[in-house]
Amino acid sequence: MIQASFASVLRAALVGLAVAGAASGALADAANPLSGTTATVKRNTDGTTTVSLQGNWWWAGQRCTGRYGVGWSVDWWGVSSSQTPVPNFTLPSATQVKAHGVTTTGPVSFAGSIAIPGGTYFHLGSYYSGELAFSPDTCSNAHMGGKSGITGAWSASATYPAGAMIPPQLCVNMYDPHGRAGKPSDKAADLNPRTQKDNSIQTNTYAPGGGSCVTVVVTPPPVP
Repeated sequence: MIQASFASVLRAALVGLAVAGAASGALADAANPLSGTTATVKRNTDGTTTVSLQGNWWWAGQRCTGRYGVGWSVDWWGVSSSQTPVPNFTLPSATQVKAHGVTTTGPVSFAGSIAIPGGTYFHLGSYYSGELAFSPDTCSNAHMGGKSGITGAWSASATYPAGAMIPPQLCVNMYDPHGRAGKPSDKAADLNPRTQKDNSIQTNTYAPGGGSCVTVVVTPPPVP
């Protein structure tokens, strides 16, 4: 297995985000991913490749007891200048959330995209790639630069078809799935990454890149 990351120290990521938050002076309507995302790549015997991501998020101005949780979507096709992924393929298996509180795996196809200022697009499946309900074990209060907020971990994985081109960089977009502490929203739009507008890109003016994305290194298979 191969592991790649931009940074591994959460403290440094929080300090960096604190500076950005102080400059904006506004509370975020969704969490933001932090630097330090890691990727593990595994080649499977059937020719497919599984990529697993792990990282952390920060949500300014919030309390762990004041929200249901946080959701996230990974652009498994890679952020690009094309509104539709190129190439466009179906993942035979990837993590997805079809019901609040339940993360399963199944086929994932391209279902839409979010325009990013600057002329690029974040590509989406039909469901979140993962979701986290807040509890004392999953959410921690934190203070940075005189500001309060909350932080926690996220993860997602996907299996690419045999022969598919794996993007050199993968990025995540965080969502506010609404609801309240201990109770998820009952609105279908809050479970759909295409219709839920409270996310890092659309409400936080977050542009995927840098330490919040991860470079994926795939070693070529050995020559027979």
